[in-house]
Amino acid sequence: MVTKQNVVGRENLLEWLWAFPVIVPLLLILFSYILLPWSWGLMDDMQLLGRSGGVWQCTKDIFAMYFTFGELKWTHAFHCAFFYKIFEDSPGLFHVFKWAEVSAVLFIWGSAAYQLTGRKVSLFLVPAIALSFHYLYDQFFFLSTHETTGLLFFGLAVLCVVKVLFRSAGKNLCFRFLLWVAAGLCLFLSLGAKETFVACGFALGLSVATFYWMARPSGKGYFWGGLLLAAVFVIYGLVLKIFVSASYTAHYSFFDLTRIAVGFKAWVLKDLLNHGPWIVAAVILWLTAGAKKVRYAPAEVWGMLLGCLLYGGFLLVLLPWNTTSYYAGPFGVFFAFFAAIFLSPLLEDVPFKRGIVLVMAALVLNMFVAQYAGTREGTYHQNTQDLWQWIKGNKAFQEAAREKQVDCDGREPSDAIVGHVNRCWNLGLTSFHYQPDIKQASRGEAKFFVHSPRFGARSVDDSGWATVFYSRYWQVYQKEAP
Repeated sequence: MVTKQNVVGRENLLEWLWAFPVIVPLLLILFSYILLPWSWGLMDDMQLLGRSGGVWQCTKDIFAMYFTFGELKWTHAFHCAFFYKIFEDSPGLFHVFKWAEVSAVLFIWGSAAYQLTGRKVSLFLVPAIALSFHYLYDQFFFLSTHETTGLLFFGLAVLCVVKVLFRSAGKNLCFRFLLWVAAGLCLFLSLGAKETFVACGFALGLSVATFYWMARPSGKGYFWGGLLLAAVFVIYGLVLKIFVSASYTAHYSFFDLTRIAVGFKAWVLKDLLNHGPWIVAAVILWLTAGAKKVRYAPAEVWGMLLGCLLYGGFLLVLLPWNTTSYYAGPFGVFFAFFAAIFLSPLLEDVPFKRGIVLVMAALVLNMFVAQYAGTREGTYHQNTQDLWQWIKGNKAFQEAAREKQVDCDGREPSDAIVGHVNRCWNLGLTSFHYQPDIKQASRGEAKFFVHSPRFGARSVDDSGWATVFYSRYWQVYQKEAP
């Protein structure tokens, strides 16, 4: 005989079992740091390592560097200055620290969902769903990504707002004031991590205004406060575009329809498709587990509204830029935040055995995605270090690099590979010439061509070139004598 106590016990057990699709992929990534030879990456690491002066001087220098690109990144500048100093000689430990940062992000957003739903399962659902999104894993493997810091501080801001609006903390006037101050500070710090979080601040303000407009007249004060917050972020975005935009960001435009179309296609094929398993699961649960019975509390309605606005706003900002790679990482968190709140009450009516099947399916999916990402990035790091060692031992290549006779079809690697090699062995090489087309290199003075399928075309026409170094992610060709 199944008693009420047994049913409650099974429900509690099922809630805790949702921790496994979170813990297992996180441990897989952490163990990869121990088992594989992780080193510095080729994105921004070379520009941030080995800077002279103290933390404050490095912060100013890094901030000035980004400002010349048309970016305002005070939080990211300090974050880089401080932690690149600490881990300057320990890239492996820096990866472990980045793992801890991403884990904290997932816990913070899960806590915000839990505060809104009051259901323990939502605490685990947010990271479980987010860890099924493959672009989120770029945050583990690219040390200099800005999105992690932005998500961390913005998540703290959301948590503060939730406690004021929907939890008992909002009843204490002094504590409520302190929470508003903390929320404002966290929003400020998230903006300083990356400019794309302008969309998130706007979404937060608009969600508060919309929710309390629907609750009029009791929410009149919050309605105007939300509108003011949204307006502040719109104005800040205009200031960035009109007065700060420079070389790197000058071409960003909502009127570049060709680029927007490319971005939208990439989002559909690579981001939306990745959400597919959870979208299918949500539809099935909605149709079978309570489409008529489930009633969402006001806090849950606001949370889902916020999740939709965050995702939609962030997508609009990224469409003219890039909707893939590490840029898309926040999509995984925003989608998970919405989906966790939506699914939490539906899962209450799922039979125990069916719930076990859902947990196992989520675990298998996350293990596959984590293993795929870890293997891909581990191989890439190993191939990159093998390339550095090959350059160290090849005198002909070194001489060609000093004479500016090396072309490369990756823009960032053209500088970063040389920078890391010079930092390790002081070879005095000059940056490679960025040339995306090996046919153009054939007609030029280049003696070597460095190719990566990750940055350039998937294949190259190597006629007239001899392969002198080959790995999955890096190939080097030497021009044959006529």
